[in-house]
Amino acid sequence: MSDNNPPKLPRCGLALASLILGIASYFTCGLTILPAVICGIIALNKIKASNGALGGRGQAIAGIIVGAAAVFVIAIGGLVAAIAIPSFAKARGSAQATLCMNNLKQLGMACQQYALDHNDTLPTRLEELEPYAGGIVKRIFVCPCAAPNSGTSYRLLLPGVKLSSLPNPSSSPMIICESGKHPQRGYIYICADGHVESSQHPPVVPLAPRQPTNVRPPARTDLRPTVPPPSAPQPVKPGTTVESALEDLKSGDLTRAAQALLFLKKATLDDGQRVEVNKAAAKFVEGAEITVHSSHAINNAIQLLGESKDPSAGTVVAKGLSNFFTSTAAQEALGKLGAEKAAHPYLQRDDWRVRLSACKVLGKIGTAESKAALEVATKDKNRLVGTAAKDALKAIAAR
Repeated sequence: MSDNNPPKLPRCGLALASLILGIASYFTCGLTILPAVICGIIALNKIKASNGALGGRGQAIAGIIVGAAAVFVIAIGGLVAAIAIPSFAKARGSAQATLCMNNLKQLGMACQQYALDHNDTLPTRLEELEPYAGGIVKRIFVCPCAAPNSGTSYRLLLPGVKLSSLPNPSSSPMIICESGKHPQRGYIYICADGHVESSQHPPVVPLAPRQPTNVRPPARTDLRPTVPPPSAPQPVKPGTTVESALEDLKSGDLTRAAQALLFLKKATLDDGQRVEVNKAAAKFVEGAEITVHSSHAINNAIQLLGESKDPSAGTVVAKGLSNFFTSTAAQEALGKLGAEKAAHPYLQRDDWRVRLSACKVLGKIGTAESKAALEVATKDKNRLVGTAAKDALKAIAAR
């Protein structure tokens, strides 16, 4: 029986090579495009010249088409990459700058807490902030842009300086990131009043007197009187009376109010005067904005209210919990007043340090009325707040 199937023609090797090279061009970033097209054209010419003796014409055409199509695919891919890669790099740089600014804010708040415990004086080294950094020291001391294992990325610009000695805290750089210029932000630093700034040029550090450490100051050669800085408490005027101090406290002038509060803290008051002083001090705390300059006077007013033994003053005193400059004085005053309910709203504040201060107050004076609020606080997302709430509950149970 005869075979009716036509004999298979030998295929041109270049045709198969053209197809393989065309497919490979997608994986070699176009390096095999030109060889694929050349092999395909040569294969077509050989097949045509063989007068039907060679096959593989389809493979040769497919290799040419696939190779030519790779030109457009790779060109489009390159265009997309050219647009996307800078955007990704910009987004990454912006994210790193944001994290760096957050680190500086945390360090700035730690500095303010340190200053409260050290007579308004900033630390001389960043390592001194570790007890105030909330257990996140390793993260906040390293900028995301810093090289691996490069150590601390930030530097104190005002070591050992008193905050009250700065003429303008809002323009006094306190800590700077030493990782250099960030792509989108430039130089990033935090000022003494707690706000973070960035600039394309290194910040100018103001000349502020540094606190002497066991060093006797040189004798003065001039006879001009020393003028205290604007933010420091002024000496009490001679001849000040309780009545005149009350007028100064109600005047709305911060300097006069600070002098009056210094006098009233030491003055001997009768019951009627005590009531008037408490009313004026409460009004002063309610209306004052807590800043570096006003914190001395507000702390004195809070301490006066704490000595009043009037639990109704707790609501006003608790305002001090919301700011680092007055938190310590507010905690002590609330403890003296026994105003535990005044601290309850501050367990819900966004700032974990405010919630922590409220837990500390309730740990000292809390009763069964505070248990429900503290039970909720034990589940706080901040570990320090949760621990402080548990300690407060233990203290209440022990009482």
